[in-house]
Amino acid sequence: MKEKEILTILNLPKEAWTLRTFPFNQLEKQLTLPQRKLFQERIVARGIRILATISERNTNILKYESKKEKYEEIILFQIKVNQLSKVKDIYKTLASVMPYPLIIIFNCEDRYKIIMSEHEKTDNGYLRVTNILETTETINLNTYLSSANLDALDKTSLRTFYLDMMAKFVAAESKEKYDASIEDNKVELLELVMKLDKEIQQLVNKAKKEPQLNRRIEYQLKANKLKEERAKYLTKEESQ
Repeated sequence: MKEKEILTILNLPKEAWTLRTFPFNQLEKQLTLPQRKLFQERIVARGIRILATISERNTNILKYESKKEKYEEIILFQIKVNQLSKVKDIYKTLASVMPYPLIIIFNCEDRYKIIMSEHEKTDNGYLRVTNILETTETINLNTYLSSANLDALDKTSLRTFYLDMMAKFVAAESKEKYDASIEDNKVELLELVMKLDKEIQQLVNKAKKEPQLNRRIEYQLKANKLKEERAKYLTKEESQ
C-alpha cells in the first residue's frame, strides 16, 4: 500500500504528513552492536520512513503529560523489512531511543504487521514500553486502518487518541483472526489469547507426530483444555 494511501485512510490532516526517510545514521550511535546488526539484517536500505508526526499543532488534539505518561507527539512509521519475524525487537529498539509514542507499520512485500504499545516515562526523558500490541501478519491492512481513522478516535488528548487507536486495532485483530471480540479491547488479553494459540498449535503438532495412541490422546486433551481457557476471553457476536 502506498504511503499517501495509508495517511488518507487514517484521515490524518496533511499538516501532519511527513513522508521522509528516517536518518538512521543519527540513530546508529545510540544502538548496541546486536541492535545495529538486527537493523542491518532485517530492514531494507532506506526502509525506515516517517509517514506522519501527529501533534497538538497540526491536529488541535491536546498533548498530555502526567507523572507516569507523556504524549507530546506521536510518530507514525512505515518500515520495510525482508521478513516479518523479530519486528517486535525492532519496535522495542526504536521506542527505547525516542521520546515519543510510536505507531509502526512493518511491511514485507504485500504483508503487514502493526505494532504499538502502552508506555511509561523514564528518568532520562525517554519512554519504557509496557504492553505491546503486535498484530498478526496480514494482507488486509485496509481493514485495520479504516477501523482507526481520525473520525472514529477519541480526540480528548493525544493520549486518548493513541490508546483508542490501539484499542481499535485490537478489535480489528480479534475480529479478523477469531471472529470475536475481546473484553474492553485490552492489549494484555489479546496477548494472552495469542500465547494460548501458540501453545495449542504446539500440542496439536505433537499429537500429529506421536505414534502412541495414549500420548496422542493426552496431547489432544491438553489442547482442548487450552481452547476452553482461550474461549473465556473471546466473545462471539450473536448472529442476527
